Amino acid sequence: TPVQVTKSGSVDCNKTPDVAVGAGKLKIALTGNCTSLALNGGSNDIVADSVGHLAVNGASNKVLVTRVDDVAIKGAKNQVTYTSCVDPKKTEAAVTTAGKDNVVKRADQAALDAAKKIDPKKAPADAKKAAKDAGKQLGDAFKGFGKH
Repeated sequence: TPVQVTKSGSVDCNKTPDVAVGAGKLKIALTGNCTSLALNGGSNDIVADSVGHLAVNGASNKVLVTRVDDVAIKGAKNQVTYTSCVDPKKTEAAVTTAGKDNVVKRADQAALDAAKKIDPKKAPADAKKAAKDAGKQLGDAFKGFGKH
């Protein structure tokens, strides 16, 4: 059974590997290795270390994840940015989308390292700084981060 997250903050996935976000307009940092993340609200900003299966079931969510194996999006205007897969044998995350204007893209590690410096309690100010530091490649993913 996934742990239900309904407020901004951080979650240690090494202690609670299955996470479900059931609210909107949250800023959440997921540390450690998540088996699954179900994002059921809208206009959330999520930064994560590692997610095996990412399900985005809302709209206008922004997710920055270092490692992910598969992404399933149902909804519209969601953005997912990642650098690599959890499974070292995979080169690209498996992606399925249903809905309009969803974007899933791969960024380089330097850009994501800058992004991970975001303090969920201080976004969007930290997000803007990280976007500037990360450069153009990840900068587009940060446009509007924290603003929905």
